[in-house]
Amino acid sequence: MGYKGFMDENKGQALSLDLMLGFIIMTVIVGISADAMDIASYKMQDYSSEAFLERITTDAADILVKSSGSPDDWELYGMNQDIIPGLAKKDPDTDKSISNTLSIQKIDKLKENYDTLIYDKILPRGFNSRMILYPSNDSLAPITIMDNGPPPNTCDVAVANRTVLLDFMHLKAVINSYEGNASGEECPNPDHNLNNSNGKLEWTCKYFNISREELETSDFYIITRGDVSSSAGWVIDKANRLNDTVNPFTSQPALINDKIADIMGSSSDAILWLHIITAGKPGYDCYIVSVPKGTDHNMVNLNYLDTGPWFFVLQVWD
Repeated sequence: MGYKGFMDENKGQALSLDLMLGFIIMTVIVGISADAMDIASYKMQDYSSEAFLERITTDAADILVKSSGSPDDWELYGMNQDIIPGLAKKDPDTDKSISNTLSIQKIDKLKENYDTLIYDKILPRGFNSRMILYPSNDSLAPITIMDNGPPPNTCDVAVANRTVLLDFMHLKAVINSYEGNASGEECPNPDHNLNNSNGKLEWTCKYFNISREELETSDFYIITRGDVSSSAGWVIDKANRLNDTVNPFTSQPALINDKIADIMGSSSDAILWLHIITAGKPGYDCYIVSVPKGTDHNMVNLNYLDTGPWFFVLQVWD
């Protein structure tokens, strides 16, 4: 009996020890599982947050470069709650947005009213963003719309990069002073078709078309490039309204809207003539260009006639 009681007691202790070890192992397994679930949960939250950030950045970039906004000429109005900005130009013939071709007027307006136009309309409030246009042409400077860069310790920054065109400067007339009037365009001013004492034409003349609508929506500049004589100059007139006042060339683009308006008078459209006098030293080109009215004069540069593609870069972080 004593031996059997001793064996039964040892069996009970072994069973208790096994149960205790089992409970310990289960506790460890449950603890590890809980930690794994927490880690997975955190990773899911991080992934969800990152995916949301990427999505709103992608959507915002697409809205801005593919649409003209609502209304599509919002840049002409004051800021109000109903405006949704878009940067794409509108085709005046089809009345549709030209995707990935941006309007400099819309860019300037967005730059002036960035927070009002972007947050709660294109991006959720509480986020931060940076928006810059980088040229592929190294001779041009980037166009900064918003340069509030992310702090150094910011971990999650979503980036959207879109290739766009910036088509805002248009060529109305160009004259090469070497040409003379050999192009077949006979100047309405007979004095400009005569040779000087050396048998060379001193005048070079070209015509261009212009409308009242263009004059009301665009700024026109005259620009020269090359070796311009100090005594050289230019004249703009109509065939039936000849002008003998020669204007000197300047080193900077010259705004000529007032002169064009005076020559056009009350006409809704007109054919105007640009005349340049070489003053015995041909070797330069003369351009008349148009840009959207109110364009920063620093952007009135012949390099913008053919800028190539630009890179629209939007960064977003919280």
